[in-house]
Amino acid sequence: MAQIVRSVTLPVSGESGTEPGAAGTGMPTVNKILDTQYPSIKQDWQTYFGSPPSPEDVYNVLNHGSSPAQWADYIRALPSHIDNMNQGQYYDMRTLSDQVSTKILGHPSTDGIVAELARQGITGQSAVANWYNIHGTTGVPPDAYKEIYKGIQPTMDGIFNEPAGADPRDIKGIYDGNSPGFTE
Repeated sequence: MAQIVRSVTLPVSGESGTEPGAAGTGMPTVNKILDTQYPSIKQDWQTYFGSPPSPEDVYNVLNHGSSPAQWADYIRALPSHIDNMNQGQYYDMRTLSDQVSTKILGHPSTDGIVAELARQGITGQSAVANWYNIHGTTGVPPDAYKEIYKGIQPTMDGIFNEPAGADPRDIKGIYDGNSPGFTE
């Protein structure tokens, strides 16, 4: 049986922009050597986390597999910021929810809706569309919906880190004269 031996040469701190201690800070360092040697890790990390991996992140992924497929599986299995969802589940659910919300309402979903859908086991496209139709904007004129959506965007972005998403139940509640924030 063949044994796979992998050798990783660690760049010296400062070489090619490498700075220690960037893992988990949200401020990735630049490491052209690692980016060149492991482009699939960089691409997958950016897909699932939205930023390039730090050198520490790349080394962590390398310690959990020996091929691009295994590295991708490991990255997808990492915990997401939503309880009981790994990064792959979150990415898939957020992508589906955003697609359906954009088609029905004209804007992306929110992490709160993604968490709610996952908790309720609503994961198929038709089931998500049905959820949006049930929790939609019945009784809110389209122009009023658009104006309220536009008005809550600074709050959604600044406080909830949702630069384009909104919960239709909040918008309907505002239209009906309630205070925003009564949904998840």
